[in-house]
Order: sequence, then structure tokens, then C-alpha cells
Amino acid sequence: MTTAETARPTTRPKAQHLMLAASFGGHWKQLMVLDDLLDHDGRRLSFVSTSRETPPEAIGADYYRIPDCNAGERLNALRCLGSSLGLMLRLRPDLLITTGALPGLLLAVAAKLTGTRVIWVDSVANAECLSTSGRMAARFVDMCCTQWEHLADEDNARGPVYLGSVL
Repeated sequence: MTTAETARPTTRPKAQHLMLAASFGGHWKQLMVLDDLLDHDGRRLSFVSTSRETPPEAIGADYYRIPDCNAGERLNALRCLGSSLGLMLRLRPDLLITTGALPGLLLAVAAKLTGTRVIWVDSVANAECLSTSGRMAARFVDMCCTQWEHLADEDNARGPVYLGSVL
């Protein structure tokens, strides 16, 4: 074997199973803008949201529902975390991209517990500071992104980073 044949690749291979997740509503709309920009060629694609019915954008792809919750609903948050963990254990995606709210954060926790890489994109609605969920996610996700340039923290390896805005 030559050196070129035995050398390790310097970049990670393209994710073969991509999971996109967001709470339904504004977070979902931002995720769909991101989805239009992604290369799905040869990838398995799964969508996760809180909508009881499959959103029109997810028809034809794998769609999974997790329970909706907010910070004041501890029992629903536990249900959402349990559902998210079960989903991650069953599907084992390579990469999760989420635009959040609390269900997206809980799915990100479950993803990291099962070895999935996670990209968090904080909502464009948070112009003064990262959302509460975004601040929590920034502590453990592989990449935390803000849609506001002045919120980027270049001195912090965990981010958030500014790569542009979705909307």
C-alpha cells in the first residue's frame, strides 16, 4: 500500500442519515428554509417535529412526532425526552440539525447521549441574546449557530458562531 492509500481522511465522511428537527411553527419554517439549502443526494432524511399531522414539507420522507412541551410543563418535558431518546436509539442518525425550542433541545440531548453529531441553529427571533434553549445547547452540541452577527462569540470554541441568517 502507498502512503496515500493508508492516510486517514482529514474530514468526516458525509452524514448518511440526516435528521432535521424543530417545534412546529416558526422554528419549523426556519428549518424548512435550511432544508432547501442542504444537499440530500444519497442521504437518508428524517424529519422530527411536534405536529400531530405530517407537515406538507415532510410528505414523502420519514416523519416522526415528539411531544410538545415548554419549560413550565415538566411532565410533558420528561415525556418528550423519553420519546426523543427512544427515537434516537431506534434511528441512530449521523447528524441532527435543529432550530429548536425545548423539544429540539431535548432531542439534541438524546442525540448526544447516543453518539449523534448535533448542529443547533438558534431562532432569528432572538436578536438580543441566545434563547434559553440555545444557551443550554451551546454547552454540549457540536456547533451552535446564531442568526445575528453581534451574538457570535469568536473567542469561545463552543460558539455561538455566525454563518448568516436563515430568514
